[in-house]
Amino acid sequence: MKRSGCTWRRLVPLLAGLLLPAAGTAAAAINADGVLWRVQGPEDTDPSHVFGTIHSDDPRVLDLDPVIERAFRAARHYAFELDFDADIRQTAARAMFDQAPPTLEEQLGDEDWQRARRAAQARGVPENALRLMEPWALAITISVPAMDPAATLDRVLFRRATDLGRPVQGLETAEEQLSLFDDLPEREQLDLLRATLDLAEQDGLAPMFESLTAAWLRGDLGALMEISESNPMLPDGERNDAFTERVVDERNERMVERMQPLIERGGAFVAVGALHLPGERGVLRLLEEAGYTVTPVD
Repeated sequence: MKRSGCTWRRLVPLLAGLLLPAAGTAAAAINADGVLWRVQGPEDTDPSHVFGTIHSDDPRVLDLDPVIERAFRAARHYAFELDFDADIRQTAARAMFDQAPPTLEEQLGDEDWQRARRAAQARGVPENALRLMEPWALAITISVPAMDPAATLDRVLFRRATDLGRPVQGLETAEEQLSLFDDLPEREQLDLLRATLDLAEQDGLAPMFESLTAAWLRGDLGALMEISESNPMLPDGERNDAFTERVVDERNERMVERMQPLIERGGAFVAVGALHLPGERGVLRLLEEAGYTVTPVD
């Protein structure tokens, strides 16, 4: 089967982006002031930094604040959500496409299938691939703004770190990230897809991403959480809570466990999606509970 190259490239890094539910309540956001944080361990080691990224190729995003740039260049080793040098293409293709019946057309029914066809065509997804796509995969493909996946902030920083010749590692595997959606029940996947189609048809995606970008540029993680909490793609509150537990909270715990050895050595620069940082179960609070001192860098 012919695969759609544009699709998998957009999909995998999105989990490092900002369409996920927030990791807490915005009104009482904890550790929400800034996207760059200094992390100091109990031992007398050099401080490390944790940086909250946004999945975007917007020039405003890529033009890093000098303080962030200095912290990045001074690091001795780096960690990102994914190791982008790993062979993630086949992993993504296996997760996104299902050749077993029923097809996506059969799952959706005629009216929603026609809506899906129009949305997929606008994103360059061929129809033969569309019929075999998992509902969640199409939902995420549609939800990502048109961008150059090789020029997004996370990919640019990963490439720069690699070019510096210093150790670089991923905190998760593509299999771990993709399984979060692939394991969703079919009904929930279809609900997610239909909500995404609704938002796309209402031209609501571009304004939402602009709001996310503006909040990130201000370093306002509380505002990011508010936007995420009101995400119409996840209208069911109970389901949203369960989704948050799996897609944000459990991942936070895993990533913190894996970044701690780097931070303990000192001089690390860790970049993860910005919504993973704040909140009662955010990365920063988990680091504090593990005995580290976290401080926003102005």
